Amino acid sequence: MGAFIISRVCRGLHYAHQKTDREGRPLRIVHRDVSLTNILLDFRGAVKLSDFGAAKAVTLATPDEKRTLVGKYGFMSPEQIKLRGTDHRSDIFSLGLVLYEVLTGRRVYDVRTREEMIDKIDHQKIQRANALNPEIPDDLNTIVMRAIEKEPINRYQSVVEMGNALEYYMYHDRYGPTNEKLATYLAEVFPEEAKKEVL
Repeated sequence: MGAFIISRVCRGLHYAHQKTDREGRPLRIVHRDVSLTNILLDFRGAVKLSDFGAAKAVTLATPDEKRTLVGKYGFMSPEQIKLRGTDHRSDIFSLGLVLYEVLTGRRVYDVRTREEMIDKIDHQKIQRANALNPEIPDDLNTIVMRAIEKEPINRYQSVVEMGNALEYYMYHDRYGPTNEKLATYLAEVFPEEAKKEVL
């Protein structure tokens, strides 16, 4: 179910990433705060990405805004935490960290400060996700690890590419997850909350 949820977040991010101005020029919006707490699920099986208040259109950002840290340190990309230029691939890294945690139950970068995050980015080797959870298939592990490559050029180059990889993994040889299945799962895990929402 984790791969399904992240694939739906990819769709939401794609909508933001491909936004244009009135003349059709790309705004190059970067969310800058993709993290577990900003992914919302409802009992109808809908998946939403919240807190676009941190998002910025790169083409409209002032020099000071481009050097401002916004978001949660433990989910920032190397280029974001080091105040280098960011683009949509920074969001892909953050989303990959979320997927890693969803699948393994382990946060890649458990940090409290910017300095800690920079140190971990520079020195911590990331374990393969399926080394922590052997139930993760190799093809899903490959998707996760590519999303969290430290160099942007080595990651997926768009959320569409990442989303397509996830959807191929889920559906190419079987009937995979759906919004309805997610709704059923949430109702089983949170029965009391589900009843309240229906009422």
